[in-house]
Amino acid sequence: MTRPRGLAVLATSVALSCALVLGCAPAETFVAAPRAVQFSPAHTHVALELENRGTAPVKLSSFRVDPRDPDWGSFTIENQQNPRAVAPGQRVTLELRVHANNFLRRGHAGAPDRYHPAHASLLFSADGQPQRVALEFSQPSRLAASLRGLGLKLAALALVLLALFVSGPRSSRPTAGARARPTLLSRLAELRALLPFLALLAIAPLADSVCSAQLGAVLSEADALQCRDGRAGSMFALLGGQGTLLILLAALALALRPHIAHLDSSTQRGRQQGLMALLPALLAPACLHGSADLHALALVQAAPLPSFNALPAWHALTQPLAFALALLASAAITASPRARSALLITRGGLAAMITVLFLGGWTLPGLAPRGVVTPGRAGIALLCGALLGGALAWSHYRGDRDGRGARVLGVASALAIAPAIWLLTVRTGSWIPLTHAGSTALALLVTVSKVILIAWIIHGIASRLTSDARSFATTLFARALPWAGLLALLNLALTAALWRS
Repeated sequence: MTRPRGLAVLATSVALSCALVLGCAPAETFVAAPRAVQFSPAHTHVALELENRGTAPVKLSSFRVDPRDPDWGSFTIENQQNPRAVAPGQRVTLELRVHANNFLRRGHAGAPDRYHPAHASLLFSADGQPQRVALEFSQPSRLAASLRGLGLKLAALALVLLALFVSGPRSSRPTAGARARPTLLSRLAELRALLPFLALLAIAPLADSVCSAQLGAVLSEADALQCRDGRAGSMFALLGGQGTLLILLAALALALRPHIAHLDSSTQRGRQQGLMALLPALLAPACLHGSADLHALALVQAAPLPSFNALPAWHALTQPLAFALALLASAAITASPRARSALLITRGGLAAMITVLFLGGWTLPGLAPRGVVTPGRAGIALLCGALLGGALAWSHYRGDRDGRGARVLGVASALAIAPAIWLLTVRTGSWIPLTHAGSTALALLVTVSKVILIAWIIHGIASRLTSDARSFATTLFARALPWAGLLALLNLALTAALWRS
């Protein structure tokens, strides 16, 4: 391992370790979710959940909106009867409402109507201890929320690129001939060709949401939902909402068009076959749920499989044919030799798309916005990932295709075994609370690990496709590639028929 790569590994490990250690928080026995209720003109009714995570009942009393706040009269409790107690391990719901028209300012002379912000506080007692929950009303600006978290998102994107540089695969076949010194125009042309693949990495959601004002708090699913909706936060992606998958597919087609047009016949045929199989394979998860929102497609995979709760509902398990065809097509598209940075970005961009669409992105069994809720499931998932990474590293190192990158992958996989075993030893029923900063750092680590593993799998398949040796895997991939496009279309049609029924 060279010195710059070793320093990069050390810097990345130290940064993630510090984020996770600082993200640990003491467990709370009584929690209000969300911690601060965020209202908006589109969300005038919000449910506040009071959860008892302790072992004894908690008595509740004296629910009221603080009359000392100037806007207190516009916030009301809608329950016909307020809850009086919360049993251990249970939760009760308080229905809250804001009368938004009280804060509406009519526009004059063609100006749009606007809402001015309002604040109040909900007061109550839990076992005689006074409790306060902030009530906030505002007209959210998605642009402002996105700009507040822009620094974190760009830092996360830089982390992904750094991880790919440190432990990602690279070409093992140098191009023939003398290596000419690149000119400024050639570098600009290469950067322009890589921009769509950088867009795949930039637009792909790397974590659930970012609540920049609550990085030090332990958030619940309700808090994450508020941030996801643009109330006091935003999605952890540079671009979110419906249609993001179509934008990425358009960027992918734009990136591959000039490469296909200027290649020899054999390579051109392989890339065309890969592109014709990749697009319908990536559309299969969207067709399964009737959504083109990348964030929603990743989030829906966090649920367990209906027939087997021990496994997550990843599309790699519910759509195995589309997953296998996406890997084969990505390998065919990136099989030709190219510069190291270009190979890392192209395979990294494709791996990021496959990770979000088929492996749930940042989701992992046992993880939630408030921390590691089922350490046993998280430990099993981490151990499986470490074993897969070790197997990939050994396979590539033994073949001497990428010795340095394989060594880094092997070391990282070996280091992941220790925390996996520790998670497996945590007492059943216990959970590990993490602050929002800690859970976000853990989600980024999960995403980066999946992207790197998928990039290595793509690299292995591409090596078989371009290998001169006639092994079983080489023959299988070569014969399957011409039929991949037809199989992907048939799988997409079958998925559409099942979704309509």
